[in-house]
Amino acid sequence: MQVLESLIELLRLAHFRGKARLLNRLTEGVGIRSARIFGGRFELDLSEFIQRQVYLGTFEPRETSLVKGYLRPGMTFVDVRANIGYYTALAALLVGAEGRVVAFEPSAYAFEKLSAMASKSDLTQVAA
Repeated sequence: MQVLESLIELLRLAHFRGKARLLNRLTEGVGIRSARIFGGRFELDLSEFIQRQVYLGTFEPRETSLVKGYLRPGMTFVDVRANIGYYTALAALLVGAEGRVVAFEPSAYAFEKLSAMASKSDLTQVAA
């Protein structure tokens, strides 16, 4: 189990054709996993589709690349429908301590996960 989690952690940043298919077959479909993504500390439920993709490093690679190419230190980022905070964590990393991230999430379940991630990760530039 530890070997598989270490492999997933290594492959999370890699991009290759068939990655989602491969990692979905190697990974259990249920359970809570901890992961550090973009400096954010996430507790991810593998039975939930988006959280599973975030854990495996297969969540919205094109959109992630666009955000990475646009945000710079000191900027402000507004994350509407932030869900568990994937883009919130990415933006906080990119805008740095001088920047600001404002995250909105109407779902009580997702907002709790978003708030916990920001708090555990000590992302002082994030306001949820």
